[in-house]
Amino acid sequence: MDNISRTTLSGDGLASALEKMKVARDVARQNNQKALESHKPPKMFPQFFENEAEENTFSELYKRWRAQTEKHPSYAKIPRFYFGAQPTATGLPGPSNALNQFDNNFSDTLDRSSPQHHSQELLADLTHQYHQLKQHENAITNYELQLVWECIQKAAENGTHLNYEQFKDCEHMVKEHTDKFEPFFTPEVFLSLCKESQNKISTDHLLDLIMYVVNWRQRYLTLCQYSDESGAYITEDRLRQYILDQSREMPRLQTLVPSFLETYLEYATRKFVFLHSCQNKKMNIKELILSNTMEEFFELRQDPSIITESAFHNNWFTIPVVREIYQEYIRLDKDEDGMLSVDEMADFRGGSISRLIIERIFDEVVTYQKRLDFRGYLDFVLACRCLQHRKAIRYFFNLLDMDHMQRITPANIYHFFHGMQRHPMLHGLDYASFEDIRTEILDIVQPINTTAITLDELCACKKADHVILMLVDTHYVIQNEGLDVEREDDTVSTTE
Repeated sequence: MDNISRTTLSGDGLASALEKMKVARDVARQNNQKALESHKPPKMFPQFFENEAEENTFSELYKRWRAQTEKHPSYAKIPRFYFGAQPTATGLPGPSNALNQFDNNFSDTLDRSSPQHHSQELLADLTHQYHQLKQHENAITNYELQLVWECIQKAAENGTHLNYEQFKDCEHMVKEHTDKFEPFFTPEVFLSLCKESQNKISTDHLLDLIMYVVNWRQRYLTLCQYSDESGAYITEDRLRQYILDQSREMPRLQTLVPSFLETYLEYATRKFVFLHSCQNKKMNIKELILSNTMEEFFELRQDPSIITESAFHNNWFTIPVVREIYQEYIRLDKDEDGMLSVDEMADFRGGSISRLIIERIFDEVVTYQKRLDFRGYLDFVLACRCLQHRKAIRYFFNLLDMDHMQRITPANIYHFFHGMQRHPMLHGLDYASFEDIRTEILDIVQPINTTAITLDELCACKKADHVILMLVDTHYVIQNEGLDVEREDDTVSTTE
């Protein structure tokens, strides 16, 4: 319109302006008519579509849903412009952007209790199921595993090893039936498995690799069934349901009594939530399935005779560990109100944790009238048990960072050092000076600024657990510094 307004509206200039307006109107009419004819649905879930075929399938589902919702009687009371551009009596299209505005704001304009909202939820659920089906179509079946094993044996001529030529022959035989195993027959895979002096790989090792990957992919697909609409994230509640369903197939959890089930689910879910990033209270499924936490959880599916005794008693998800941590919580709850006060929490681990750290917990985490619930207690236990993990380091970093400046200063170090000095367990012992502790921390962390230790620097030093425990745990200080603790009543007198 700027070019038109600058043209002299007389003679040839006026004719030229009218011609431009006519051309612009014709183009707009054609574009709107094409939009009405195609009636393509808005890309409500663009991250789903990998190709045009998938988008076309979704479009068909959308059209069916749209046809159902438009039949609802409430649409008779809605102004016509909500339905998008409609041809008028003159043949000219209505507002060109009405349909797009409605579709883009569809979820915001609907009442959650309305039939339209339920229809939208149904659409999202159908889309989610469709993509779950597409994922499962690519899953490897038991029949296909048997097929690839037969091809491996045939290529090895019933031997136990494959050279590279036989390895590629096996690939061609498998490809005649399916392309799903293509990633397992690359030069990189052969070289990674090639441990023999004759430049051959073991057929058993190749099958073990395939089984391992297939097993983890099956776990991934199973976990995806509990995901949100995007298929990439899972909520805490859905993860809780997943753990419940999986626990029914785990031999180590068969002795779990029903009355303790809710406590166990709360306990087991908490480790995933604490150690893994949450976005909008959701966790990334790929991050979960590849985590050490998930591997630890699935150790319970193994035969009890395979798991070593030490691994069993260090596994967070085993019943003995759960009961030990829960019984400690019950022991600390002296007033039996189901929550822990500062004084009750101070008796954690026999009172070895600095009182200043205990008080900082109640300053930083969510409490209920200065009382800590079971979730908050589990977070602290996890932070103590997983001190090499970044989330645990961050937990204690936030406690030490009293000024919320995203750094630990010499003043912070002195504050907690002084708290350790006053601890009853260190009373009368030849404990190190503040300068010694500060110098040792700086030597370990090697910060750029000696007056400000950042979280990244603390994590990068690989000894964050040592730095934290020096300022937190008296048992660790006594053991690490080699302090001599005189015990009273070393001998017990007995009367006959």
